[in-house]
Amino acid sequence: MLFSKSLFKSIEQFGKKGFLSIARWGLRPPNVDGLQPDECREILVVRQDSRLGNLVLIEPLLRGLKENLPKARITLLIGEVFSELYRPGSVVDEVIVFPQTKMARNPLRLLPWIRKLRQRRWDIAIDSAHPRSISTTNLLIASVSGARVRLGFAREGSERLLNKTVPAPEPRSYIEEQLLLLQPLGIESPVSSPCFSLPPGHEFLASEFRQALQVRAEEKLCGFWVGGRYDKRLAMKDFLNFYREFDKEKPRRFSPVLLSGPDEKQVTEPGIRHYRFTGPIWELGACLKTLCWFLSMDSGPRHFAVALDVPSIGLFRGGAQMEYGHADRRKHFDFSIDHEPNLFSSVLSAVNKISENCK
Repeated sequence: MLFSKSLFKSIEQFGKKGFLSIARWGLRPPNVDGLQPDECREILVVRQDSRLGNLVLIEPLLRGLKENLPKARITLLIGEVFSELYRPGSVVDEVIVFPQTKMARNPLRLLPWIRKLRQRRWDIAIDSAHPRSISTTNLLIASVSGARVRLGFAREGSERLLNKTVPAPEPRSYIEEQLLLLQPLGIESPVSSPCFSLPPGHEFLASEFRQALQVRAEEKLCGFWVGGRYDKRLAMKDFLNFYREFDKEKPRRFSPVLLSGPDEKQVTEPGIRHYRFTGPIWELGACLKTLCWFLSMDSGPRHFAVALDVPSIGLFRGGAQMEYGHADRRKHFDFSIDHEPNLFSSVLSAVNKISENCK
């Protein structure tokens, strides 16, 4: 490779710092002495993101705002890819989609879009990006919103675009990290799993899923998500080994199926049940709800399964489960594949416990 991943990251970080150094002179926020949450009526949460897992994991933050500030209108600004994930009337009152693709094709659309955003006269704009990594787009949108209070984590280069900051914490549960953004509002929200419900009318998608797999309505399914970003992936042969072990059980308790997204390039062997999702995110949600349990590497679909209350098993590299895991040792189990001497035995033990607890 001409450029290594680390070199590309260094160039990207240098570009971010340079851009923010220029932007902060024109987008300096007003000084605020105190923050009165009861006076806040319009709250904008900015999470322009194309990763499903990150969007699922901010649900407790949004729920904490909704439950503790009932008089406020909560608006989520979200990216295009998974914009249908949050529905008005759930934990948010409104969803604004940032049309990044259209903006990239025609930057002249940006100014009218910003003008319309600023007309709302936001009381608070919250940049809910990762506490130790700046999202330039998130930060700039929160700044150009014109909100009186611009709240986010204190990261190098962000302080001059925000007028209310929370110290970036040492690594801990990602949900717990996001909930720290509520503290300047006087809110102490308990750490809890994200929670979503299936939109009405989506049950037929589960029936189509089973028909496509040619499995009976009464068959108990378990799913293996074969995708994952970068080093989070597990080799296809390992998923096939999981598949075969559960497929050959006598008597067979579960019918296994390999699941993947539309961009998955790996081809499975003939005779293997494999379903590739190509539709909207709630197609995946409806199908996950039909499973008895779901196994995945650290991925968006794993977080989505937890949020839908589907029993799950997460596989992680190193100690990443400390930040992105969901283990309760009852319905959800996490394993570091680097520290499990017999991974299948650990998974089998988790499946047995899930089966006992879900009877």
